[in-house]
Amino acid sequence: MNFEIISNSRSETISIGKKLGAFMSGGDVLALVGELGCGKTTFTKGIAVALGAKSEREINSPSFVLIKEHEFKIPLYHMDVYRIKNPIEIELIGFDEYLSNKGVLAIEWADRIEKILPESYLKIEFTHLKRNGRLLRFMPIGRHYEAIMKKFKSLPLRGIVSC
Repeated sequence: MNFEIISNSRSETISIGKKLGAFMSGGDVLALVGELGCGKTTFTKGIAVALGAKSEREINSPSFVLIKEHEFKIPLYHMDVYRIKNPIEIELIGFDEYLSNKGVLAIEWADRIEKILPESYLKIEFTHLKRNGRLLRFMPIGRHYEAIMKKFKSLPLRGIVSC
């Protein structure tokens, strides 16, 4: 059920996020994984617009604050766990509350807290390609995310990106 998309620009990465974001609902968890500068925050900008942000410029990396809460039609909780050394640290800031909340939780560097992720989530790996290119690999964990990916894959993405 894995699915891959090649994005050739920042705007394409945002568009992919918007398309996926249209299928997000409260309680959804996105585990974003990849090197520094590979598009995790850019992708989250698209998710935010789909959830009700007026502009992608409302979103920036929460690297130094760990989490930013955005109140849109569906709230977005944007977490960056790059600086986390031990998953217990993230539990101390109320991680369980964000998981049980009515918003979408987008976690950058999610591989650092993989042991405490819920049973079901959508993992998205970002890989640098040449120049501005990025490979986005979607890996649904659980039936809910398999259903989302089935809908997402049915979208006409070819006009936006290379599949």
